Amino acid sequence: MPHYIEYEELARNGIKYFDRNFCTVIALATICDLSYRRAYKKLEREGRKKGRGTYPFEYHQAIKKQGYRIDPVNFRKDGVRTLAQAQKKYSSGKYLVETKKHISAIVNGDLNDWTNPEKTKRFKKKQRSRREVVTVFKCIYEGRTHKGEI
Repeated sequence: MPHYIEYEELARNGIKYFDRNFCTVIALATICDLSYRRAYKKLEREGRKKGRGTYPFEYHQAIKKQGYRIDPVNFRKDGVRTLAQAQKKYSSGKYLVETKKHISAIVNGDLNDWTNPEKTKRFKKKQRSRREVVTVFKCIYEGRTHKGEI
């Protein structure tokens, strides 16, 4: 059983806060083991506006402030083109996977996102995601670096 909050609960919280376009909030919450509200507040401090998407430098900064190092991954060399392939390939560790206008989090091979048919009732049949991967980052915990961060 994963130690992070599952997608359905995070999405319910996003709806409860009348938020939308919150894929980055869910990705941050998943990678850093945060609640929706804490991830939301951390991204808000970095410049995210309610109901709007987030730029990479904003969520990278929020993740780094939680004590993580973000390393780019040569996903093409690994033979990864789609989210489903990324989910299979990256079976250990924490990864941020960017597709066009979307970001997902993979933790130990578990895609915690609406694009995973096992995590949501959005899909009628269990079809793996064919969304094309744009970039992949591995997130490695190095310990807290900023004093005073919650």
